[in-house]
Amino acid sequence: MVGEEAAILERSFQRVRRACEIIKVVCAISVVIFVGMGLLLFLPPFFNGENIAMPDAINAFVYVAGSAVISLLAMLIFSDIAKGVTPFSKKQVWRLRGIACCFALFAISDFVFSSAFFSSDTMNAVNVTFSHDVETTDQVTLDINIMTIMMALLSVFFSVAFEYATLLQANIDETL
Repeated sequence: MVGEEAAILERSFQRVRRACEIIKVVCAISVVIFVGMGLLLFLPPFFNGENIAMPDAINAFVYVAGSAVISLLAMLIFSDIAKGVTPFSKKQVWRLRGIACCFALFAISDFVFSSAFFSSDTMNAVNVTFSHDVETTDQVTLDINIMTIMMALLSVFFSVAFEYATLLQANIDETL
């Protein structure tokens, strides 16, 4: 590589590493925010003796805890990249799959904790909704959150692409 091309490449690496540092900090802040939200949402009702609708509380806990885990995994991915570690490793693949599992858990949680599972009137009219924001009606709803399903699939797709890149990199390293 010619000196000028090497300098341009090095500047590009530095720019990407700085961006990854910023993303890592944002992810770390979001972990703290989600853990704080979890503590603020779930501790006061237990100490105050308030009644909590368990399905809603469990669903909210899944979302808060899952969001904290996603932020933590993203922080670890971008932290490694900021250090100059290749993103194409088995560790990163498993982190991406962890993110996919969290999104899948969100979709499952919405589905399981929708009112159709807790209603004795499920055989009458079940309204299937395809988003997380559901209007309160007298009708029993069965929530299917398409966005979290798509995010889970997208995360799996990225993990497969990263796994393939990891295998290619290992093959090239063995060839050399």
